[in-house]
Amino acid sequence: MIARTIVAGAAVAMLLSSCAAGPPAPTGSRTQDDAGSTSPDRARSTSADRAGSTSTPRARPANDFSVKTFDGDSFSLAHNRGSPVVLNFWESWCPVCQAEQPHLNQLAEDYAGKVAFIGVSNNDTVADGKAYAEQFDVPYPLGHAPEVWSQFDVPYQPVTLVLDGSGEIVARVDGPVTQEGLRRLIEKAL
Repeated sequence: MIARTIVAGAAVAMLLSSCAAGPPAPTGSRTQDDAGSTSPDRARSTSADRAGSTSTPRARPANDFSVKTFDGDSFSLAHNRGSPVVLNFWESWCPVCQAEQPHLNQLAEDYAGKVAFIGVSNNDTVADGKAYAEQFDVPYPLGHAPEVWSQFDVPYQPVTLVLDGSGEIVARVDGPVTQEGLRRLIEKAL
């Protein structure tokens, strides 16, 4: 029984690290958890409420970006000025991205008309993106824009940024989001 538990735990750890394994926080860096407490050198949390590493950088303006969505429309930060934006970096094949998708869907529905959501893939084709959107019933636009990944220095997925209405980055989550953790970050941006 103990051996099965250890094997199951190792399998879950491998699955979670398959998409979200990123570099550790540099020594001396500061991260902020969803509850607002700040501590040095915490790259990952074991909190059940926050799966990824959340940092709240000093607010800095994001350069405008534009994404051609898989359905042929376009999404730009400039067009959404005045409203917070949740920018999620994902891939259709990523099991961690798939696991966090219901949280993103619920929040997009809860904040419809108040917060803009956009999902940006680095590698997916239009067919892959459309299939993912249909399979996971994604209520917001998805698109392919490797240049946006580069612009925000995103080396892996999932990563989620929260920008306030003036286009300043107010939070970054490296790794999967939880519904309540991301909700708190969105509320801070409103």
